[in-house]
Amino acid sequence: MSKPKRHHFVPQLLQKRFVNNDGKLWAFDRRSPSGAPYSTYPNDALLEGQLYTVKEADGSQNAELESWFSRLESEAAPIVDKMVASVRAKRLPHLNLSERTTWDRFFLQQWRRVPDLFESLLPSEQFKKDVMELLDEFDTVLRPVSAEERQRLLQKSELKRMRGNVFATTLLEESEEALDLLGSRGLAFLRVKNPHKSIILASRPVVRWGFKDNPHLSDPRTEMWLPISADIAVGVGRYDVPEFLRELTDSETRFLNEGLARQSSQIVGRSFELINSLRRFVGDGQVSNRY
Repeated sequence: MSKPKRHHFVPQLLQKRFVNNDGKLWAFDRRSPSGAPYSTYPNDALLEGQLYTVKEADGSQNAELESWFSRLESEAAPIVDKMVASVRAKRLPHLNLSERTTWDRFFLQQWRRVPDLFESLLPSEQFKKDVMELLDEFDTVLRPVSAEERQRLLQKSELKRMRGNVFATTLLEESEEALDLLGSRGLAFLRVKNPHKSIILASRPVVRWGFKDNPHLSDPRTEMWLPISADIAVGVGRYDVPEFLRELTDSETRFLNEGLARQSSQIVGRSFELINSLRRFVGDGQVSNRY
């Protein structure tokens, strides 16, 4: 069986819930030379070639992570269906333990698995500096590093391969501490009240807010939200309530959209007007404080 080469870092099971009546998305990519929104399909949005493939120096490849994500998405899809149907009917989904465990894993990975987050944690230039320092240390402590070795390891393609492997192998390790923290808090559901308003989906789709001095997930004031459709977002809730639901006002919907846009390099949604109005915020790096 051939291995998939186009890896959606925001899965199509989410993207399809943001399309318009034509089954398409309006998108904006701040790196695009045109600087304008464009129309596309979920199959061609929020993806990167072989993003989760571990590539060895000898040319061999390991696609284990992409296969693992595919299985997780298959398990999460009916749970997302259940959430959307319940919240649209103004009911709580009442996830069972198995569903909740799967959802927490999906939510956590959706926060971790995107290139925008990795770029903020380990920019390409910083990675190059780290490799140079390691080579200098190796040269001093173990043996001399030849000019040919140094040149080979510092060429752009090799740095890209090594950095990509760091990203992929890190994602293979699930954080039990983070999963325990998520499991200790309830689920919160947001529903857009105005049928003429909608939520966007972004290349960094989980937005996080909290007090500047303590943004840790264990703090009950910390919020994390993942849009799962154009009218619904799911996030971490309270410690004392398993699930709760509230409706978003127009201003709150806009606040959520601007927060998603600011931390991301790409945004997609069902409305040209909405995407066009948000494009000036995309990737500006300013994280709005919720409090």
